Amino acid sequence: MKKGLKKALTVGNIQSQKITRIPFDGCFYQAFKQPQNKGVWFVWGTSASGKSSFTMQLAKEFARFESVLYNVLEEDTDDSDFMDRTQYLGMVDVKDHFWAQRYDYDELVSGYSY
Repeated sequence: MKKGLKKALTVGNIQSQKITRIPFDGCFYQAFKQPQNKGVWFVWGTSASGKSSFTMQLAKEFARFESVLYNVLEEDTDDSDFMDRTQYLGMVDVKDHFWAQRYDYDELVSGYSY
């Protein structure tokens, strides 16, 4: 079966599309406004610059609105630093929408469940 090209969008089509935004408020709103609910966030910095704390705070903010799977890449869920971070950042506030585990690429693409 021969496939055709996708229908090209007019300016009117483009501007009338419905998008969903993340309703950040407070300091996250000041930094990012209300970003669209898709995309990739890249966090970079030198060692001990606060990347892990920032990403967990961001995950907590996301978990106010959606379910979050936090993939722990450079530490394990039973590391004391990780455990302490979940406590001092108050992750219990979003306990019904936040899950953490360490997955490699193959595990992620083969599927997961909560």
